Amino acid sequence: MIDTTTAVIITQIPIALAILFAAYELNQVKKDLIKILDKLADKKNKKQ
Repeated sequence: MIDTTTAVIITQIPIALAILFAAYELNQVKKDLIKILDKLADKKNKKQ
């Protein structure tokens, strides 16, 4: 049987890594959305 500290580390490290990965992916999506919105704003400004 494993001790409590080892059990907590084994279960929490994958969760922490998943959170970091999700935060990184969300940051990339945010950057992509900003690029798209900038392009749309440029198109709208050129039409006026």
